[in-house]
This record gives sequence, C-alpha cells and structure tokens, in this order.
Amino acid sequence: MSKVLIADVGGTNIRFGIAEDKKVSKVHKYVCNQFRSTEDAIQTYLSEVNEKPDYFVAGAAGEINEDGRIELTNSALQLDIREICRQFGFQKGLLANDVVFHAVKVLDLTPEEWEELNPNTTASQKNPSSCVIVVGTGFGGSYANDGCVEASEPGHHEAIPSKRGGKTDENVWGYMREQREGIWEDYISGPSSLRIYQYLTAIRTDRNQLAQTPKEVTQLAHQGDAAALKTYMVMARFLAQFLGQEIPDRHLSNIYLGGLVKEILSISEVRQEFLDTLYDRPGKYASKHAKKASIRLIKTNENLAMEGLAMVADDLSKTGTTHRILKRDLRLFDFDADQKRQKIMTKRALTISERLPRYEGRS
Repeated sequence: MSKVLIADVGGTNIRFGIAEDKKVSKVHKYVCNQFRSTEDAIQTYLSEVNEKPDYFVAGAAGEINEDGRIELTNSALQLDIREICRQFGFQKGLLANDVVFHAVKVLDLTPEEWEELNPNTTASQKNPSSCVIVVGTGFGGSYANDGCVEASEPGHHEAIPSKRGGKTDENVWGYMREQREGIWEDYISGPSSLRIYQYLTAIRTDRNQLAQTPKEVTQLAHQGDAAALKTYMVMARFLAQFLGQEIPDRHLSNIYLGGLVKEILSISEVRQEFLDTLYDRPGKYASKHAKKASIRLIKTNENLAMEGLAMVADDLSKTGTTHRILKRDLRLFDFDADQKRQKIMTKRALTISERLPRYEGRS
C-alpha cells in the first residue's frame, strides 16, 4: 500500500500526516511562521518521522492558480505542487483549497457528529446539495452537489451591512471598514473576534481589555465575560446576515457550520441570537432557500481536514485522481508525465537551435 504525505496548511498552523488506506498517522503540528518555505516545513517533518512517502496531497488557505500554486491568504508561505513533487520525488501530487477537504469529510459525517439547529426544516434530503462554512484564521466555504465538492471563497466577498442592525452593529461595521478591506472575513474570523472585542472594550471605560488573542476571547465568552459575549453576539448576527446575502439563489438542503462557529454557537444565548436574527427579526435576513435548509453545527473540528485529505489521498494512490472534488478546483501533478514533457521540450529546443543559422563573425 502506497503512503501519502498529507498537509493542511492554514493561515496560522500547518499539519502534516502520513495517510495509508484512509487512515492518518504521525500527525505533527507546526506554526507557519517558523519556516521560510513550505519545502522547509516538509523537510523538517519527513526528517522527524523518517518516512519517504510516494504521493503528496495538500490543502492550503488560499486561491489556487493555473500553474498549481497557492499563495496563502494569511501567511507568507506558498505551495507550488510541481516544485514540491520534483524536489521530494513524489510520484503524484494534488493541491486544492483547504476548505475543500473539510467539505469532503463533512459529507461523510454521521448524524451523531453534527447538531441540527433548526429541526423543523423542510429541506429535502433526496440528492442533497450542501454548503460547508469553516471559520478559523480565515473564512472559507465550499458547495457540494452529488458528493462532488466545489471550492468557493465567500469570505472574500464584499460585506454589505444591513440597515436593520442595531447601533452597536453599525458602529462595529464602520470601525472595521476603516481598519480592513470590508470583506466578510474581516467580520467573521478568529482575528476579527479579537478586533471586535478590542473595539467594544475601548469604547467602554468600565471594561478592562482582558483578552490578547482570539483564543482568550473564546475562553472569556464561555466564562460569561460581558465584552466577549457581546463580541460573539455581534459575530452571530453578522453570520446570519452572511447566510442571507450570500446564498439566496442556491437551493441548499444542508448548511454545515464548523471551526470557530462551533465555539460561538455553543453558547446558548448567542445561538438564540443567531437564530432570531436569521428567522424572526423584522425583515428576515434569510432567503427562502436558506430558511428551508437544514443548518448543522459540526461537533468536531480538529481532524476534519486531515481525514478529508486522507480520503482524497486514498483516491489518488489507487486511481491517480479523485472524484470528490470538482476538477477545475484542483491541480494534479504526475512525475512521470512531467519528466516526459521536459524531455520533449528539451528535444524541441535542441532541434530549433540546430536549425537556426549560425553567425560567423568577420576574421
């Protein structure tokens, strides 16, 4: 059985593992900024685990270009599938956006692994179509039809504030737009939770700024800190507005929410604020399509991407490709085909140079 190096490269952390027969082992986690390049990170990992895998499958937080490269949205690292496979001698490689691999695994989850937030939904589960939203350092999303995942970057779409939001929401919108680009990721992500928290504590003299990281905001919110809870209330309303604005024309059966959203909506009053904003407030943010969909909160977060990578890695090692991801949203590398292509190009270059007239200078 062939071994596959899998990599989940996010905006903050990078995880490596060895996949074999859909099982993942030897998972190591690093901080992205401790490496000068992705190749350095791979070399470090392979040296530590003493493995020489045959294939490479990676998901990274960024948009993939035609040449098979992803420049990370929230990190200085980049992935070049061709250069990595050539340098480490991988027979085949596959690269796609990281949220795609989350979605691959999410579609394989059982009902015990997610919680339905609106059990009275009328969504049909016959040939279901789904949307998977994962919030971390960034804001990623994917759509899936008939078990095939399509990459999307909804977090990079322009965020348009609703006129129905309260004064606090309007002030946060204005403040964040002055500081950032005005895309959804600026309002719904780990870093944005800290910025919103800092703003809310700065405008109130009776509140001390206790959190210095997004993780500390989460901890404070779960402990009942007023400013942290208000931060999550604001983000819950923004998330409801996002669902209302971004997926009005898609006939979705299911909307899966994961990553930081799980931490936000696991607080009962915040969850209720989200649902009230989505369905019951005047104006009803959600479109008729979003309202019909089953909204499912993913209970687990840590290994979803790695397990999705392992599923795709199994496909690659057995068939040379995968049916789980839309072809336009992935880049494949075949070492043997690349070698043949390079030989042909070299031969053509030599042939052309031989046909060119030679210039002989004057004696």
